[in-house]
Order: sequence, then structure tokens, then C-alpha cells
Amino acid sequence: NANISLLNKEQSRQQIRRLQHHLLHVLIQNHFEVLLSPKSDFIPVMLYEWRSLTPLQQNTMATLQREYEAVWLPVLEALFTSGQLKCPVKLARLLIFGALNWSVQWFDMKKEASLDDLTEAAMALFIRD
Repeated sequence: NANISLLNKEQSRQQIRRLQHHLLHVLIQNHFEVLLSPKSDFIPVMLYEWRSLTPLQQNTMATLQREYEAVWLPVLEALFTSGQLKCPVKLARLLIFGALNWSVQWFDMKKEASLDDLTEAAMALFIRD
């Protein structure tokens, strides 16, 4: 019975690791879809011109950003705890968003890989299996 219990624990750990991996994959995929879709003309303003907004608009944007990033934090924390994410969560969050957001500068869906390919490459870069 002890062996069965250990086996069940290990299977549960593996399933949790796969779920954490999948959740980050979904978050990255959705992030790319918003950043790089043809209807995302607002993205450059959000990323690079937000200082030109009024203080009220800046506060609204900051609130939206905190709410959005709050969805990511439990996933990143779980990945860090499980050893799949190798750097501290705060630093990982900044590096991940920096890398993902910079894709608007160079990614061209007509010339480059698909969003799925881009997501897989980001996962390979950020997560240790």
C-alpha cells in the first residue's frame, strides 16, 4: 500500500506539473494573440506611449496591468516552486513580459512562424521541463 501511495503522489505531481505548464502556455498564447492580432492598434500606445496619457488614463492602465499580471502570478509561483521556472518570480515576470511585448517590434505573421510556433519557442525559452 505504501508503494501505491508513493505512486499516486508521483502521478499527482506529474499531473500538476503538466497543468502548470499548460496554464503558462495558454497565458502566453493569449498574450501573443492580443499583441499581434490585426486589431491590436492600441498595443503600441499601451506599451510605449502610456506616458502621453492623462493621469486618470495612466491610473486606469496601471490598474488594468496589475489585474492582468495578477492572473499570471500564481502560475509563475507554482512553476518556480516546482523547479520548472529557474529565476525568482518577480524577475521572471518582468523578463517574460519584456520578451513577449518586444515581439510587436519584429514579429510579422506573414514572414515568420505562426503564433503557435512563437508560443512554443517562448515556452522552451522560459520553462525547464
